[in-house]
Formats: sequence, C-alpha cells, structure tokens
Amino acid sequence: MKGKTLLYLSIVLSMMLAVVPMSSVKGSPATVLSIEPPLVEDTVPVCNNFTVDIYVTDVVGLWAWKVNLTWDPAVLEVLEVTEGPFLSGQASPTAFVVAPFDPATGFIPEISCGSIKVPAKTATGSGVLATVKFHVIAPGECDIVIKDTVMIGPPPSMDPLVYTVEIGHFKLSPPPPTSPEAIFTPLTCTMVYVGDWVTLDGRASTDGWDTLPDPPGGHTVDINDYKWLIDFLNGTTVEMHGDYIPDAFQCDKPGDVAITLTVNATDPLQPDHSDYEPIDSETHTIHQASKPMGVVIDVYTEKGGEGLGINWDADPPVQWPWSTAWSDAFAPQEEVTVYAKVTYNNDSVQNKPVAFEVKDETGTGVVYRTVFTDADGIASFTFRLIWECNKTFTTNYEVWEIWASVSVSEIEKLDVVKFRYGWLVQIEEIDAPGQVDKPVKPENFVAFEVTLLLKNLIHWPSNNKAVYITVVVYDVCGVPIAVAKVPDLLVPEDAYYWDPIFTLLVPPWTYRGTGMIYANIFTGAPQDGGVPVCSEVSTPIWLGRP
Repeated sequence: MKGKTLLYLSIVLSMMLAVVPMSSVKGSPATVLSIEPPLVEDTVPVCNNFTVDIYVTDVVGLWAWKVNLTWDPAVLEVLEVTEGPFLSGQASPTAFVVAPFDPATGFIPEISCGSIKVPAKTATGSGVLATVKFHVIAPGECDIVIKDTVMIGPPPSMDPLVYTVEIGHFKLSPPPPTSPEAIFTPLTCTMVYVGDWVTLDGRASTDGWDTLPDPPGGHTVDINDYKWLIDFLNGTTVEMHGDYIPDAFQCDKPGDVAITLTVNATDPLQPDHSDYEPIDSETHTIHQASKPMGVVIDVYTEKGGEGLGINWDADPPVQWPWSTAWSDAFAPQEEVTVYAKVTYNNDSVQNKPVAFEVKDETGTGVVYRTVFTDADGIASFTFRLIWECNKTFTTNYEVWEIWASVSVSEIEKLDVVKFRYGWLVQIEEIDAPGQVDKPVKPENFVAFEVTLLLKNLIHWPSNNKAVYITVVVYDVCGVPIAVAKVPDLLVPEDAYYWDPIFTLLVPPWTYRGTGMIYANIFTGAPQDGGVPVCSEVSTPIWLGRP
C-alpha cells in the first residue's frame, strides 16, 4: 500500500510540473524556496563534507513539493539526501522520494515529498524540506541549483503555490603556491637514554603545491629527497637520506644532538611560480641522558609530562632542559589520570606506597592520595577537575601542580608535574566591522567578514583535535539573519594564537539597528551530540545605514 502511495505522489508531482507554467512561481516575495546557506565560500577544504538545506520560508498550506538539483560534479559530489523536519513535523506521515542518480552527472532528477495523511494535512511557516550532504572534490566554484520546482496545496484542488526560488553557491579558491614542509620525529626536547637507538621518521612531511605552468588550479609536487644531518655538537656530523630510517644512530654519551631534515620537492614542470620554494628544512634538538641510578620517581599524566620538558607557561616557552615537566592542558571538569613511576637503578620498584598531592592555582592542596605501585612500578589514580558554580578564568587559564613522593630504603624522593587548566580552545576576541549596510535592492545580500582570535592551550601533537565553530548574527529584533559554520576544523598544535575568518551575508529583510554577533566552539554539531569547548563570546554590530 505504501509503495502505491509513493508512486501516486510521484505521478501527481510530475503531472503538476508538466501543467504549471514557470511564470506561476514568480512575483511574490512572501514565500521563498531556497538553498541555505546561500553561500559556502572558502570554509570547507578539499576532502571534507558540508551540508546545505532545501529551505522554505513563509509558506502557507504546503501539502507536497518537488525539485531537481544540479551542481558541478568536477567540484562537488552528493553523498546523501535526507528528509527535513518541516513537512513531516506538521503533516506526518510523509512520503519522501529521491530518484536514483549518478553523482558523476551532477544532477538529481527528483527530490520530492508529500503528506499521505488522510484526511489531508498541510504545513505552514518556515523550515527545512531536505538536507543535501556534499563532499568537496577539488577547488573551484559552482551554483547549487534547484529548478523545475513545484509546491502545491492539498487535494482535491492541489493548487500551485506562488513563491520565488533562490539558488546556492559554493566556492573554494585554489591554494596559493605552497612549499613542501619538513615534519619529523623525534621532536625537540625528546629525552633519549645513553645506549638507546634513535629512529628518524620524516613521513609526515607534506608535498609542495605549484600553480604554474597550469593555472588557475595547480598540481602536487612530490618530495623527491629527504636529507638528514645529525650534528652531535662536538664537531661530528652524519648525513643520511630517506623518509624513514630505523635505528639511525645510537646515543653514546650525555648531551644534546641537533637533527636537521631538509626536504626537496623540485617541480619537474617548469616554470615555477615565483612564490614556490622547493626546499624546506626543520631542526630538532634532542637530549641524551644517562639512565637514572638510585631511587627515581617520575610523576606525569595521560597527556604527558614524563621526565623533563618544556615550560609552556613561559613567554616564549622555555626549551630543554627545564627542571619541571609539563603535562598538556586540561579542560574544566575533565578527568585527570595521574601516574608516578618508581625505579631503583632503572628497575621497577613494586608494592611501594606513593604519596600524591594536587595543588590548585593558589597553591592550596585539593587532592591527597596514597597509592601502591604495581608490577611495573607505577602508581596511578584519577580525579575530576573542580568546577565551582561561579568559576571563571580571569587570566584565561590556571596553573596547577601534581606532587608525588616515595621512600625506598629510607631514601626519599619527590617529583612534580605542572599543567594548565582552562578552556583548551578559547575565543579571545571577535574582530568585525562596526557597521554593515543593508542591501539596497531586495534581491541582494551584503557580505562582510568576521575574524575570531582564538587561543590554543593544546601543544602536544598527540592531542590535536577537530572543533566545530559557528558564528551567528542577530539583528536588533533578535532575528538570526546570518550564520557561518566550519565543521571538523583541526586545531593547530603549534599555534598559540590563530584566527580563522568567516564570511557572512546580511539579507535585505534585516531590521536596522544594533545587532549582535555570537561565536561558539563545539566538539561537533549539537545535533550529533557536540558539546561546548569554551564559553560563548559576543560583540555588537550596527546593521543598516546610521
């Protein structure tokens, strides 16, 4: 029975499309069938996904609708089309149809939906009819077009509704000439014991991108040589080649070793762009240390802090050797796992009680524990960071300490690890124009840019995370007039401050006056269970002519 209903709906919509002249969908601005957001520009990189909605605004008595969809298959690929909540929320049950299509053609012949409720029910208002998920294949731009559209009222008359149609647009500018980047391990400040072997791994290095001689796009330039220079800082240097060299050299005595990786990505296609540099180098300094003798205790967290390390709280950060190890940062209410490894002449000490004390920003002890070491000489426990009802970060973050002490054969040893406590990614400031004019013509939009100044407390590469950033603009009457969002934006681990830029569009129906810009960072889309990463930040903006 349901299959017959679906077939009936499809036939009815096809008949309506055939008999309704295209002029009947023009002339009234009250109801709009559109792609939202209308512009996706330079916010979604290649190999990432984004969604747009087929959206209806201010419709009255919608019973069924039908569109087809076109796009440029050289730039985008449609992954899926799902029903939106608007019609089903008011006129359920509904029949939703997506005709079979080949993504390579850039065309879906039919996306349609109608109420199959008896007696007939309709939907009124504004909302999402369907959501289309795209995958970005390559830089470029194209229109996202809904055409051959039909929206009709309920039977028996099934009168065509009067509305206007607005298409969407996608744009991703080609990347500029980009030199290769040398990226490798071991990282700076890595501690290696005398007698251990060091492996050189440059496979994370990135290839170059040259835009000549084939504009306006470009092409990847593969790295064709990995050159390593190991400087033992005593007059001895060793040169090696290869992207990955296991057991490259053995640490023979305490001291520093400077390791330089130079990558070469010479473009065989000439000429090069003047901004393309085919060679890049990176130097890391590691520390060779004698294996600890006697009683040693080392306290750290699941986010690092073993041995010695970098003082991230200094400006600029103090490099090796820093006497106090630092773990990476923790967020409010996050659970912290603390470890303390106890050794004697580098052998694990089992079943020894270890005392722990956790101190907050003021130096006040807030956690005290006694834990025995296991078979590997490690004592561990967990605690969740305190978050009072009126908690704020007046200096953006706090510095906490974890102390551990032990006694072996009446020899007492202690160690400390520090970490920063605060929002892992923070919105420091919203940089936006003080005034944005409304469009003069009712069919136009006015674009403006918003820059977010973000602070990053994360430093260790293993803790890189993607975030979901949104910027919403309200007008003076509290109407959300524009929104920009970037899903799966990777937080750069090596940037203390960074500043993504968003483009927003002021529509002609904006109320003139002082509006507000609201910026938020989530772990993912809230509808997918994403939660806030930090507090919301807002700033006023004047919309319209003064």
